[in-house]
Amino acid sequence: MNFIKKRILFFLFCFLILSLNLLSQTNSEIIIKLKQEQSITTIINQLNYSQNINIPYQKFLNINENTKNNSLLSDTQSKLINELSRYYKIIINSELKDSLINVLHSIPEIENVSENFVYKIESDKIVVNDPLYKNQWYLKTINAEKAWVFANGKDVLVGVVDTGIDFYHPDLINRLWINPKEDLNKNGRFDPWSDTLSINGVYGDFNGVDDDGNGFIDDIIGFDFVNQYNTNIGDWYHFDPIPFDEHGHGTLVSGVIVAEQNNNLGITGIAFGSKLISLRAFDFSGNGQSDNIASAIVYAALNNIKIINLSFGENFYSPILHDAIKFAKSMGCFVVASSGNNGWDRNHYP
Repeated sequence: MNFIKKRILFFLFCFLILSLNLLSQTNSEIIIKLKQEQSITTIINQLNYSQNINIPYQKFLNINENTKNNSLLSDTQSKLINELSRYYKIIINSELKDSLINVLHSIPEIENVSENFVYKIESDKIVVNDPLYKNQWYLKTINAEKAWVFANGKDVLVGVVDTGIDFYHPDLINRLWINPKEDLNKNGRFDPWSDTLSINGVYGDFNGVDDDGNGFIDDIIGFDFVNQYNTNIGDWYHFDPIPFDEHGHGTLVSGVIVAEQNNNLGITGIAFGSKLISLRAFDFSGNGQSDNIASAIVYAALNNIKIINLSFGENFYSPILHDAIKFAKSMGCFVVASSGNNGWDRNHYP
């Protein structure tokens, strides 16, 4: 059996497993925001008692007291990060979702309640596999060549919140930002294996330690924020430092932005002088939950990433996503969101 047939059978198998999994999923995720000085434990205990069920919950991101009290933050920024620290995700049985949402709305200690909305990456369903710059018509349309005389993005950090990145792609490998404090072997490359293991004479960058003290372990080229409760395919559970692209959209978007110029390969990025931080918040199917997206945005803002690209959207308004973007803007971030490719005549968020 040739390679293509094997690939087709593999994807058919994955699709079958995912379909069966989706049919069996029974859990929903709800995002709540507490009012000031309220305890999540007290509220969860009340719910467990009144509903006679055990409700799991998770605090949003890793916003600890050190982050909230960071002396480098302005009063406004500290206030906004405190707003985000009051978000929690609770997991409930899907059959109880509507009734429990009504209960949550009636609790005076809760400021707002929303579903953990799923956003989709923006795709025009056009597959481009042309390595010639002369066919990148859009660069000529926007007069990119004239702009490059003045600027090409040099020394600018761009955070791409998407499906991740193929960090071995030859047109992108030299355009990745490398976190110097987490780059243990100091070779300026991403080596995603243990610092005690030598591969081709190179020891890895992973030591399981938060070397830069930002609350994220081994975040060398960014981070993977996909953290889903219901079983999925691929890398879907728990934050981790390997934002590999299982879908392809994030790699495509990254190439449009930062693909290396004058390397006799592929395309050229519109800001080929910039460096890219990959913030994976979307799974292998191109779906991303509100809290995972918000986590990626807050990470970018706290780590001095001044450009944040959001090539996704839906017609859902998410309070947690709104507050995350508001905080990012307060930190001086320029947040770019797509306008959508689906021809809607209704609101498109974010």
